Amino acid sequence: MRNRMSRNLKWLWPVIALLLPLAVGQAQGRYLAVQLEALASQESAAQRVEELKESGVQAYLVRAEIPGKGTFYRVRVGRFPTTADARRMGESLQRRNLAADFFVATWERPFSSEPSPMPGRSPVPAPPQSAESKAGVPNPAATRSQNPKTTPPLRSGAAVAPAESLTTARSATPPASTTLAPTRTFVRFTDQSIGYSFDHPTSWDGGVIASREATEQNINGGALFRSSSDRAFLNVIWNQLDQANNPEHDNDMIVGLILRSMSSGEGTKEMKETSRRVVSMNGQIRTYLELRARFNLAGNTSNLDFAGRAIIVRNTRGILLVVAFYSSAAPADLPVVAERILDSVTLP
Repeated sequence: MRNRMSRNLKWLWPVIALLLPLAVGQAQGRYLAVQLEALASQESAAQRVEELKESGVQAYLVRAEIPGKGTFYRVRVGRFPTTADARRMGESLQRRNLAADFFVATWERPFSSEPSPMPGRSPVPAPPQSAESKAGVPNPAATRSQNPKTTPPLRSGAAVAPAESLTTARSATPPASTTLAPTRTFVRFTDQSIGYSFDHPTSWDGGVIASREATEQNINGGALFRSSSDRAFLNVIWNQLDQANNPEHDNDMIVGLILRSMSSGEGTKEMKETSRRVVSMNGQIRTYLELRARFNLAGNTSNLDFAGRAIIVRNTRGILLVVAFYSSAAPADLPVVAERILDSVTLP
């Protein structure tokens, strides 16, 4: 059984090193967006944004004053660090027949008729997004709620099963009781093609990875989100595996394989588990991990220290890994943000 399970889990190829460059070192500099069209009617432009959102694409408006022509409302998607990233999104929208044409434009603050609640920080308007809006989601099956909600104070262990369902505990520590700043808002991300979902800050850019990228990594699906301002990134990996929650499978072995895979990535200098707790609930086996990691990126003269929190969920269909890493220089509430993400993970 152990050998067969090991073979089935060979998909756990290291992806942290592949995705890390997208997550750090981009707090400053020019960003880009994908522009789909520009309309003179705000109502028509807003309707176009809503249609894109219904298809799982987080679009927004930018208002522009054109000399001699008047006011136009540009329909845009995403906030990208490179032209290549923006072009990939535009090409994905074309493949999905959501855009006849596109061009890459310099990112501009989304249009909102509402005042900002705090100096230097944009609100989360509807239908446009905040200035830290997410990138559109390059997957026709991916949907998410359109109205982010302000985060309520977190309750310790909100998503953990009662004590009698705790099957294993190793160096577990109670969740932080710190509450989030009033301005921190979350939005629900859902990948309906697989069924997993979770909350994440509205300011984190990203979405599902393209099917081509999933194939190259020998996985069945996943997502990537990042935030330069928070110095954090979120990696999601899904792989289909029949009866993955079979109690005959050694959970320690599965977690060990995942950790070794993450540790072996190029540029990963260290990956250390600092605590673990395992919960069995509703036919799922959930393993919560706290991690310490040290990365080394090309061009950096010193290692980058990160903390991480992860959840590994096993159910009848497969295994889901959701891991959030945040820099030692991240805002003070990031441990609570990561806890909120993990507590919100659902997998049918």
